Amino acid sequence: MNLEKSSFYAGHCQRNWDHTKPIPDADVETITNIAMNMPTKQNVLQYELLAVKDREKILDLFEFAVSVEPMGRGHVFSGNDLFRNGQVNASLVLIWATTNSPELKSNPDWTDSSNTDQYSKTIGVGISAGATALACNHMGYRTGFNQCFDNKRMDKFIKEHTETGGQFVTSLGIGHPLEGYERNQVVDNGDILYTAIKREPKKVKIVTIV
Repeated sequence: MNLEKSSFYAGHCQRNWDHTKPIPDADVETITNIAMNMPTKQNVLQYELLAVKDREKILDLFEFAVSVEPMGRGHVFSGNDLFRNGQVNASLVLIWATTNSPELKSNPDWTDSSNTDQYSKTIGVGISAGATALACNHMGYRTGFNQCFDNKRMDKFIKEHTETGGQFVTSLGIGHPLEGYERNQVVDNGDILYTAIKREPKKVKIVTIV
């Protein structure tokens, strides 16, 4: 697949997955290396990556990948089966989090205010996550971003599974899509839990070349 086509798929959220097609360890290594090779300001360590491939742990994440209540009332569901975000129920889930690692201080520029603020860290994660999604789709996988979690449970998950992980920033589900379903259908054991609304399938693009 060419890069432009890969970028098109990376811009669309996959919400169902074929778990009979696992991701080889060699591909997991390639994907995580790409994520961590991306530039940050002055190459300061601004985030760390948690790669979740254990099926039981992914199901734990899926359990609290809750969305907001319909009709814009802003209430977060608790423990529901209907509105959980299917992009998390993937074969591989990457979680970007800020870091408290001592390695952060190995770069003398880590104290620069432009490296300590959350804004710069978010930019760094955005560059990494975008490049990772592009690479995964170019490798033949599909991807789906998600930030909708029960925040307290996500904080606990990061603390339990990393030594120095800090604040959650974003996540990316990676895997092969289920055949016979639309990408926006959340499927569990063959049942369609719900179909997400496709938001403006034709993205507005503004490019100026001078």
